[in-house]
Amino acid sequence: MTAAASGRCARWAVIGLGRFARGRLLPALARAPRARIVGVFTRDPEVRHAVAAEYGVRAYETYEAALADPQVDLVGLATPHSLHSTQAISAARARKHVFVEKPMALTLPEAMDIVSACQAAGVSLHVGFHLRFHDAHQQMRDLIRSGRLGDLVSVSATWAAYREPDTGWRLDPASSGGAVLTARGVHLIDLIRFVAGAEFEVVAGASDVFRPDRPVDDTVAAFGRLSCGATAHLLCSRLVPGSDDTLEACGTRGRLVCRGVLSNDAQSSLIVNDGASETVRTFPRIDMLVSELDQVSAAVAAGPHSPKAIAATGIDGLRVAAVAEALVESVRRGCTLEVQGG
Repeated sequence: MTAAASGRCARWAVIGLGRFARGRLLPALARAPRARIVGVFTRDPEVRHAVAAEYGVRAYETYEAALADPQVDLVGLATPHSLHSTQAISAARARKHVFVEKPMALTLPEAMDIVSACQAAGVSLHVGFHLRFHDAHQQMRDLIRSGRLGDLVSVSATWAAYREPDTGWRLDPASSGGAVLTARGVHLIDLIRFVAGAEFEVVAGASDVFRPDRPVDDTVAAFGRLSCGATAHLLCSRLVPGSDDTLEACGTRGRLVCRGVLSNDAQSSLIVNDGASETVRTFPRIDMLVSELDQVSAAVAAGPHSPKAIAATGIDGLRVAAVAEALVESVRRGCTLEVQGG
C-alpha cells in the first residue's frame, strides 16, 4: 500500500536552522502533503525555540534528543556541510531515515561511510537535489532515453545569476567545501547525470577561488567526459546580474534546451529541435522542493514497498561527491583527473 493510499505521513526532525532551513526547507515541508514536522534542533536556544513555536513542534535540546524521539521517522540535515557525515551516520545508527542537503559529504570517503551506515541500518538515504523535479528536466531525460536525440554528443549547464555574498561558515572552505560549487555546482553535476543517464569519468575545472580576497569561489567552470561517451560542460557563478540558466543536450539527431528552469522563472521552456523543425514547450513555475520532499516522505512512509522514485539517493550523493572532489583537486593542480569511486 502506498503512503497516499494509507494516508500516512513521514515525521521529520529538522536539524540546522540557518537561512536555508528557515527560508525554504521548513516552509516547503509544511506544504508537502505527506510530510509532518515534529521537531527542530539547532545549537542556538533562542533560534530553536522561536522556530519550534512558529511551527508548533518540539524544540530538542540536543541532537541526541531528536534521535531518541520515537515520533521521528526521518532526520533532515541542513547543517554545515562538514557535519553531514557524522550526523548522518548517527541518525542511521539510531534507525532514522536520512535526508541530507547537498552536498552529501565533502569527500568521497565520507560519502561512502554515510552510504554504508544507512545500508547497514536498513534505513533510506536521500540527498537534496530538487532540480530533478522540474517537468522540463524530466521530459529532457525521457527524450534522451527514448533515442530522440540519437547518440548523445554533449550536455551543458549554465547557472549564472547574482546572489549576495556568503557569510559565516560558508566562507570557511573546511566547513562548506566552497561557495558557488556547493551551492550551484553540485546541482549541475547531478542534473547532468540525471538527464544523460551517465556518470562523469574524467573532469577538469577552473575557478576564481585561489585569490587572497576570495576564501571561497564565486565562479566555477568544468569540462568532463561521461560514461556514454558524451562531453559535459558546466558554468556556475553568483556574480552575474540578471539570470542566465540553460541546460542543453545535443545529439546526432537534434538538440534539447531548457531555459529559465534552474532559477525557477515564472515561465520556463523546453525547446525540441530535430534539425528540420523546432517546438517549444512551456511550463509555469513549479515548487520543485515541495515535490521532492513529498516524494521522499511518501517513500519513507511506504517502507520497503515504496514505488521507484526520482529523488536522489545516497548513491547519487556519493557519485556527485566524487565528481566535486575531483573538480576541486583539478582546480588546485591545473590538470584533468579521473573521477574515483562510485
